[in-house]
Amino acid sequence: MSSSAFVTIDGYPLFFTYNYFEKWYFKPSDRQIRIKRKSELNPLIWGNSHAVENAAYQEFVYRISAGTLKRRLRMDGFSIETLEQEYEIVRKSQMLNLQDAIEYYGEHKLGEKRLKVLKESSYKDWMSALRFAYENKLTLTNKDQSGIEIEEIVDQLLDESYDPFDEDLYDHEYSLPIRQKEFVAVALLEFVKDDAECLLDVTDLVEGGWTDQFLDMVAINKGSTAFFDVFQTSALETLALINLSPSDQTLARLLYANLITAMETYLSDTFKKAVVGKEAVKRKYVESHAPFKKDRIDMADIFKKFNSINSQIIDAIDTTLFHDIPRVQYLFRDVLDTHFEESSLDKLKAAVRIRHDIVHRNGKSIDGKSITISMNEVKALYDLINSSLSHLDKQIIDALLVAVDEEALESAS
Repeated sequence: MSSSAFVTIDGYPLFFTYNYFEKWYFKPSDRQIRIKRKSELNPLIWGNSHAVENAAYQEFVYRISAGTLKRRLRMDGFSIETLEQEYEIVRKSQMLNLQDAIEYYGEHKLGEKRLKVLKESSYKDWMSALRFAYENKLTLTNKDQSGIEIEEIVDQLLDESYDPFDEDLYDHEYSLPIRQKEFVAVALLEFVKDDAECLLDVTDLVEGGWTDQFLDMVAINKGSTAFFDVFQTSALETLALINLSPSDQTLARLLYANLITAMETYLSDTFKKAVVGKEAVKRKYVESHAPFKKDRIDMADIFKKFNSINSQIIDAIDTTLFHDIPRVQYLFRDVLDTHFEESSLDKLKAAVRIRHDIVHRNGKSIDGKSITISMNEVKALYDLINSSLSHLDKQIIDALLVAVDEEALESAS
């Protein structure tokens, strides 16, 4: 199913993308997660079907003021001065294309109509038409239902972008004789106050699973990562099975072992995402991981090796035993700069040894004695693991905050 993202200036749509988004002139530090009501959905985007709904939803947006967007565009060469130059260039190009089309096709009513408007209108006329559409909240999709009487130039402005020799002429929502959406934004910004809201709304993409750009903020807001939530769900489902047979020794051993497996999954997934997802962490892992240290590369193979580095890293992580607490302690400390609770380490190591006997020795210790596990011990193991992983998870979230700040700085430079 297709999901969309869109940019609006003071609520007026500028452009849409489908199943992806471009940050355009927005930065990571502009991100916000807001709780809104369905009745607050922009009717120019979603229509009026939600006008009376009071249900709450999370909105994932990049948000800046009109003054900030205007400044960022101006710093990149898009200004009201260069806008008129762009208009003249595109207007002349469109007129030539349309004249060629009329000569080629003979009768060409759409082209003739467009050519007439282009010949008879000026730059100021088009800007006035855009202002009229903005102030009356008219778009391509609602102009015919609005009941507002519009001039021919406004009708052309809100017509589907049309050029017989260039189907991809526009990257914005309006048939202005202006190619780039940046210049359309410059024009719209002339009509709005500097404190007006400019949004890149990616809510639909986040909900549709097309982007994970807000996962760090979701984790920060919730106080836990998605991987910790998965652990807790799995662990609590395991504990719920205690009630099936509270005195069953076999069941108790299975539940005990399953909690260790849930812990392993959290540690493995968290470590893999952190390493693969950030270049600085990836480099630290490669430089500190013994197998990579031994690898010698011929210069002729350097690019081939570089292109396969992610798959090699994933393979290496997938072969790591994440119930090997001393090994995992080292990896999280030296690669992710996170630390286990010192008070929990010996208990975790002991629990892993018990799990090993349950899984590999049919519930017997190395000297052949049967291991007895009570359901209270299963609950105590959950408390131990939950506390240990929560301690780690808070450090992971803190690192996400740092990562967001670093990305914002990089984008600003």
